[in-house]
Amino acid sequence: MASGKEKSNDDTPTVYSHEEAKQIRKLVRTSKEPPRCPRCDEALKIGPEALHQVGGKEYTVRALSCPVCRRLVSIKNMPKRR
Repeated sequence: MASGKEKSNDDTPTVYSHEEAKQIRKLVRTSKEPPRCPRCDEALKIGPEALHQVGGKEYTVRALSCPVCRRLVSIKNMPKRR
């Protein structure tokens, strides 16, 4: 984890590494506690659900972002049954 909680000045969020994203997705699905940023330990902001259609299947997606280091990950849920 990075030390300190300095806010990034970048305008565009940066995505988490594959391993960090995997860790966050696991926490979201298994923990009752709000997920925290693996880089700076700040509580992640959870965005609203968005509906996406891919190959005739519908998915709900939520973006989780860190307000301090401005990293971003999307969480896709299982396809909804029609």
